Amino acid sequence: MARVHAAVLAVLKDPAVAARLRELGFDSVGLDGAGFARLFDRTVETFAGIAAERNIAAGD
Repeated sequence: MARVHAAVLAVLKDPAVAARLRELGFDSVGLDGAGFARLFDRTVETFAGIAAERNIAAGD
């Protein structure tokens, strides 16, 4: 998880990425490691639930 967190932070520091996110109406917020892990876990749970509801399996 630490490697993913570090990679996301690096991408968010890229001026072109930051500018594009602002154009799209997003504010980039750098979370600490624990906050990022919670967000990541919630996101995975959300999409796993959506996939289960729609009978989507890995590789589909």
